[in-house]
Amino acid sequence: MFRTLLDIIRTSIIATACTPGSSWNATGLTVAGTTSISGSNSTLLSYTNDVGVDIYLNLYVADANNQRIQRFASGSTTGQTVGGVVGTIGSTSNLFNYPRAIFVSTSTLFVSDLYNYRIQRYTYNASSAVTVAGGNGLGSGLNQINICHGIYVDVNGTVYFSDYSNNRVMKELNTSSTGVVIAGNNGAGNASNQFNGPMGIYIDVNNGSILYVADSANHRIQKWTIGGTTGMTVAGGNSAGSALNQLNTPRAVISDSSYNLYISDTNNHRIVVWASGATVGTLLAGTSGTAGSTSTTLNYPNGITFDTNKHLYVADSNNFRVQKFMTCTVATTTTTTTTTTTTTTTTATTTTTATTTTTTTTTTTATTTTTVTTTTTTTTATTTTTTTTKTTTTTTTTTTTTTTTTATTSTTTTTKTTSTTTTTKTTTTTSRTTTTSKRVN
Repeated sequence: MFRTLLDIIRTSIIATACTPGSSWNATGLTVAGTTSISGSNSTLLSYTNDVGVDIYLNLYVADANNQRIQRFASGSTTGQTVGGVVGTIGSTSNLFNYPRAIFVSTSTLFVSDLYNYRIQRYTYNASSAVTVAGGNGLGSGLNQINICHGIYVDVNGTVYFSDYSNNRVMKELNTSSTGVVIAGNNGAGNASNQFNGPMGIYIDVNNGSILYVADSANHRIQKWTIGGTTGMTVAGGNSAGSALNQLNTPRAVISDSSYNLYISDTNNHRIVVWASGATVGTLLAGTSGTAGSTSTTLNYPNGITFDTNKHLYVADSNNFRVQKFMTCTVATTTTTTTTTTTTTTTTATTTTTATTTTTTTTTTTATTTTTVTTTTTTTTATTTTTTTTKTTTTTTTTTTTTTTTTATTSTTTTTKTTSTTTTTKTTTTTSRTTTTSKRVN
């Protein structure tokens, strides 16, 4: 029946959705059912109320008039019944009385059993369900539901649901059979603390305390802090109409991680996207105010979801089919200019050759010494070359090629020494005295 590792499709899947300004293929592909043909065999559907996708891209469809939930394996147009019995209405644990909303979480399927006033939970391979909210008859007590059109289940197993005719949103802890009011419950109306027929609900993927509600008969989407006393309008609210600042009986809302809202604008036969803080929506699928059965039109769209590949799935109710609108491609024109700047750096080394000449003079003089001192001054010239490299980067790619040429001139220092020998000649004159002696008697 179910895969054991199903993803919580309205959390991790929606977080990957594209934002407004993206380009969608406006031509839908039928992935379940046959356009305009209602039937009960394994390839046909009869009024598709809601749709879910698991991480394996298996499709789950609330096939309301056939009183069943159909599972279509990825790529297959033949369904398998995983909840209810085709064509059989009942109140036992294995039957439905008009399955309305579905939610797929890890190995578990939740179904709003509309006219049994309860929410049923199917686990993997189970042939029957367990009631997790309501099931105590029609009423306004905290353990009762008066028609549920929207379900959300968080990672803790807490079940959130819209209580349409009681004009409130409830949550049911998985340890309790009594619900808690988290929004509304102030009667039908259009005040900020009221709803008029709440349908689809969604918990914000970034903030688990923020709740979005498709307030259908007020033609608006309300944002509430869970447990708060008032909500604020974040889409529509300008009466029923087909202008892009209007909605007409919205039945489903989901959001992405950028706080963009995706809205099934049912009576306008379209899907619109409202960016965070926007006052008008953007048409995503369908034709405003025009029902149709072509690949570009819708006929009372109900539940919506995304898969992990960012494709949009729409339960196209009155066409008895599920339409898939292919993944978005960001409409961006990129002009890439590549500028190549080549910088050549030439390093010139100038070598100064210093020649030192030492001259020694030798003077031959009689007793004369001549000392000649030659002072040699060497001047070193340093040439500093500063290279400035300017790189210009344009748009995407800048290639800078630097060629460095080094010219080296060797410095030769020649020392020339001329030696002059100085000879000191000393002349010594010796006088010789001759003495003659004479003897007298």
